[in-house]
Amino acid sequence: MAEDAGLSPGSWDRMYRFSLPLLMSSINRDLGLTGTVWENLPDTAGQGLIVFMSDGAVVRATVDRAPVVEVDGYGTPEALVEAAPDRLTIVSGH
Repeated sequence: MAEDAGLSPGSWDRMYRFSLPLLMSSINRDLGLTGTVWENLPDTAGQGLIVFMSDGAVVRATVDRAPVVEVDGYGTPEALVEAAPDRLTIVSGH
């Protein structure tokens, strides 16, 4: 997914996914940002927002058009994503 977003290895340390409805205040709060203005947020059912960060700063944000799944937690470059029938779980440190 990071490669599809044009990110090289080592350029990010956390990945977040936000589902609709998307509110700038909620995104900023969850990412620890203040006053960031998000433009062209997705508003189509089934889409979401994926944000890659490094050292607390946004590196890249992209619209997620993949089928909807529920994700718990945040991902790191070393994380392993375990799939279940209706949920993805991120296991840190793998």
